[in-house]
Amino acid sequence: MKRLKLIPLFLAAMLLISCAPANPVTPDGKKPNALLNAPGKVLSAPEYPKPRSFNDFGGREEIDESYLEAARSFCAKSAVLALNDTEGKNALVSPMSLFFALAMAAEGARGNTKAQLLSALGADETLLKSETAKLFRQLYFENEYGSFKTYNSAWLDGRAQFDQSTLNALSEAYYAECIAADFTGTAYKKQIADWISDRTNGLLGGDPESFELDPQTLMALINTLYYKDQWISRFSEENTAAADFYNAGGNTVQADFLNGTRSGGFSVTDQFTAASIQLKNGSIRFVLPNEGIAPEDILRDKTLFEPILNGTQEENGFGEITWSIPKFDYAVELDLGDTLKGLGVSDAFSSEIADFSGFTTSEQLFLSSVRQGSKIAVNEDGIEAASYTEIGFAGAGMPVDKAEMILNRPFLYIVYVSGMPVFVGVVNEMNG
Repeated sequence: MKRLKLIPLFLAAMLLISCAPANPVTPDGKKPNALLNAPGKVLSAPEYPKPRSFNDFGGREEIDESYLEAARSFCAKSAVLALNDTEGKNALVSPMSLFFALAMAAEGARGNTKAQLLSALGADETLLKSETAKLFRQLYFENEYGSFKTYNSAWLDGRAQFDQSTLNALSEAYYAECIAADFTGTAYKKQIADWISDRTNGLLGGDPESFELDPQTLMALINTLYYKDQWISRFSEENTAAADFYNAGGNTVQADFLNGTRSGGFSVTDQFTAASIQLKNGSIRFVLPNEGIAPEDILRDKTLFEPILNGTQEENGFGEITWSIPKFDYAVELDLGDTLKGLGVSDAFSSEIADFSGFTTSEQLFLSSVRQGSKIAVNEDGIEAASYTEIGFAGAGMPVDKAEMILNRPFLYIVYVSGMPVFVGVVNEMNG
């Protein structure tokens, strides 16, 4: 049996999904003509949830708390591993995008391969299917102030015969669109690029050549996230001013800073100062390390970072916060293979022992590439990025304390939607 490759491609963008595949396996067992003869054709498209409106607070499904805790833990662990080698560079990862894509991969895994994927995700198989669908629906919103949309897809090469029941499961639990592909040609690159661009408001997917895959690829699993939101209290352009930013490399550059004051809670410790700014549908938490401490030092310290990301870091002050935030806009591409291996996923990368027989038994599949591309922009209006946010305003009572968040040196940030950390980033340098 010729061993060919499965490449789940994880791409976090700006920016989800149920599919009823159109019988990609012929009754007589021959190779699926629908796939071979129509690369790029959508075989099945999901019926997406109706986006929640801004004032829609009722009728939300209850999501199992152990599942949510597992998802948050995965986000923390995977973010630390993905951003492990960021010294002096800007970095960005969407742990939620990776979570959605890995959940799809786990659906077609079997044996020890499946066990390792489930262990990395931290959820048992039953909960993963039922609660991921609920989380998808809970996150999905669109209103006059912004939107959060996530999309899944499975790109299927006609050289393999795919299991109908597994593709149905991708549809039902993960809202995955099924699309025919021919990875031996070149047209698929533009097809994938256009699919991603359409679902990320053009923030990602601009260069088809960046989506070139190994010709032996038989399947690509793709997730996209798009998030756009406004500050609850907009930063006035009149207050935007140039100031020094002290890059991690030691040089100083001029950058445009958003300036303003907000009331809220904050944490001041021996290692950092942290505070959040509310958006109309979510929030962003900034973490400013103290002098002499790098953002990576906090990322690598589990006792420091996980409480920050999970929102359990104790706030020891409430009052007026003076904000000075550099406007930033950057894109990052990551190879997340080592991130998965650091989470204990090893068998999936082996051509000898990987077991993805739930997808197909006609070929031996294994993971050959795990990639993510992300982009974020922060300005006077708010945020546009591949991200996850929650709607919530921290604050009660009259301001009694004061804090300064003058982000003029390297810092961390976390974007939340519905309480889930969808993006974690580091700003180490400004271009001036």
